[in-house]
Amino acid sequence: MQNAIPRKLQAVLAFGNPVTSEPQNLPSAEAEVIRIKEILPDSEVYIHKKTTLENFRSQKLA
Repeated sequence: MQNAIPRKLQAVLAFGNPVTSEPQNLPSAEAEVIRIKEILPDSEVYIHKKTTLENFRSQKLA
């Protein structure tokens, strides 16, 4: 298609379920983050021990 409009890549930064022990365990938040990655594969997602302030701060703002 010559006149096709290029699709802009869509991605988000998502964090979910940093603590997997009760009462802080958030399995639904973890499932949501995994689903986001399936829908928007260019997204950066972190769960469990990778959900850190350091990983958050290391991301570039677009």
